[in-house]
Amino acid sequence: MEVAETWADGGGVESLKALGFGDDDLDIELDVLTENLQIVEVFFALSTQWRVGMGGLTGLDYNALPALFSLLGIKKKSRRELFFGLREMERAALNVWADQRENAE
Repeated sequence: MEVAETWADGGGVESLKALGFGDDDLDIELDVLTENLQIVEVFFALSTQWRVGMGGLTGLDYNALPALFSLLGIKKKSRRELFFGLREMERAALNVWADQRENAE
């Protein structure tokens, strides 16, 4: 979840590079357990698939998952556990954004 929280809080390396930060400025270190690497990979691959409502981002568009699982070669027997891990990351990101909205008011 730390990965999702850091990403949601603006810690995405590409977004920082787009703002003019160089590699020397980007000393972001996150520990990801080996068994969670595939979940993190799917989460980042879905980073353009957020549903948006009147209050902002509401969650990931799960309709993209079958195609993404296929593209990444994720076997059907692994998808259920991966999906629940993905939902944990999604919830962590949504919580960060909710806190940011609350603090901005």
